[in-house]
Amino acid sequence: MVLRPVLIVALLVGVLAVLAGIALMIPRGGERLMGRASSPIAAETLRTCLGSHLGLTWSGDPRAMHASAFGLRVVVSDNGKSRQVGLFTDGGRQLSSSESDAMKACLTVE
Repeated sequence: MVLRPVLIVALLVGVLAVLAGIALMIPRGGERLMGRASSPIAAETLRTCLGSHLGLTWSGDPRAMHASAFGLRVVVSDNGKSRQVGLFTDGGRQLSSSESDAMKACLTVE
């Protein structure tokens, strides 16, 4: 009769292991912030520079630039003293070298 509780616990551990394996195989979606910086440069200058370097166009919210084909969203927010630039990617993919270079180039533009 002691064997029955041990068998039940072993069965539950097996079920949990299978569920954990299934959860690990499912890709994680959603956007993740992959790059962030501050700049004293005017928001319009940042938008123009990032748009030309990355081939993005502004749509919807005047602070957010979208490029769904590349799985990239760029947001420029203005708090009065400085501008915050955020680069979001689908599924948390790393920024490409051209995306990183564009961000660096636009943050140093005068």
